Formats: sequence, structure tokens, C-alpha cells
Amino acid sequence: GFDYNAQMSQGCRCLVDESSNLSSAVSGCSPDGQNASNGGFGKVINTNTNNSFCCFRNDLTSAAPSASIAPSTSLMPSISLVPSQSSIPTEECGPSIENYSKMGKGKCLDGDDALYNFVRFDDVASSEECAEKCNCASQTLTVQGFDYNAQMSQGCRCLVDESSNLSSAVSGCSPDGQNASNGGFGKVINTNTNNSFCCFRNDLTSAAPSVSLAPSTTIKPSTSSAPSNSLVPTLAPSASLSPTDTCGPTIENYSKMGKGK
Repeated sequence: GFDYNAQMSQGCRCLVDESSNLSSAVSGCSPDGQNASNGGFGKVINTNTNNSFCCFRNDLTSAAPSASIAPSTSLMPSISLVPSQSSIPTEECGPSIENYSKMGKGKCLDGDDALYNFVRFDDVASSEECAEKCNCASQTLTVQGFDYNAQMSQGCRCLVDESSNLSSAVSGCSPDGQNASNGGFGKVINTNTNNSFCCFRNDLTSAAPSVSLAPSTTIKPSTSSAPSNSLVPTLAPSASLSPTDTCGPTIENYSKMGKGK
């Protein structure tokens, strides 16, 4: 993808996986510089708090399938013909459920790659039924999504921000257990490599707008006939911050991720 800041001369930065000979590799594009000191790799997932930049994700690169593994040149077939019971085939995750997006195989992670605390429901027959359990739990807890494994009795886990009295908070939903030892918080961003589970994100919680800040009630107009210079609003936007519309619309093959790097 790329980071862009219209207000600085060095404001166009194409983000790459590679870490050496960057400028020489694209010499035909006439680059003006490079930075190979960072370690980002793979699909753009999130942005930081540097609001002077706008982040755009390359949809073509992000949508590229994982490299396929060439078949072995050995003529001996694999001995095991039965799929492992510990891994769920992709199709067993099922379709996205109303108000829940299927994030894929693995347990859900937040933006810091942390697992969530959860309330557990046992002997749940389907991901749809697990969603119903989590809808019940969301009446009293902040449910960010759920992890589901159809092959284990304790396979429905509603993921929450809270960290104490989880089971008692949802006692009306008849939970079977809880885990409050993890630190996940906020929107589900990614999944881990535990392919025995499928991760579903709660779209209602994820789409909730940020809490707006109410105007301060402690600031009163100056009693002086002349307005105080310290209270005169700045009419021009700060040069260090890009207004939202500076990011512009989504560009073909690039998704606007928002303000920040």
C-alpha cells in the first residue's frame, strides 16, 4: 500500500515487504529515497495515530492467494488419507452470519494480537447457534465476536472486553464457563494459527462510532469587550494535520484505510 501526506514534499511512501536495494530495484520509477529500517510485512491491517498521513491498502496484493505448494516429486503417496481431526476445513466455518463477519480459521485476535476473555457455552451444534448465545451475552457484556469449534463440546466462546464476573454478568444466558486470563480489547483485527477454531467478528460492535467528546463546560466567554487572543479560533487547519477529506476517495485497486500510517 502507501502512506500519503499532501502537505509535505516527501509525502508519498510506497510500502513494501522487501528490505534491501529498494531504490535500485525501482530505479525506472525515479524514486527519491528509501527506508529499510522497519519490519512490516504482508497485508495492511491497521493504522497508527500519525494523522498527518493517510493510509491506502493495495487490494490486489491483499487479495493475492497464499503461494501454493508444488506437489512433491516423490512418487510415494502420503500414507495418511484421513484429514486431521484437529484442523477444520475452511468450508466448515460456514458462511458469514447476520451481524457477524467470518474472519477465517484461527482464534480471534485484537489489534495487538492478543486473545480475548470469553464466556463459554458447551454442546453448541452450529456457529449460528453460537451467535445466538453471544447475542444473549451482548445484552450485558461487550461482545467483540466469537471463536467456534464444531468438533469439541466446549467450542462456543463469546469474546468480550470485560475481565471480571463474566459468568455472573450473563447468568440469564446459562453459560458453562469463562476465561478472564487474556487481555484482548476492542475490534477483532486478525486470527492466530489455531485452525481448530473459526473466528467471527461482531459487526455491530465493530461499527460502533467512537465516543464523541462533548464541548467543555468549563470554558466561558471572556467578560472583556475585546475577545481574548488566546480564545480566538484558528481559521486555518494546522499544517501538521491532514483534514479527513485530504485522504480523498478510494483509488482503483486501493482501499482507503483512514488517517495514520
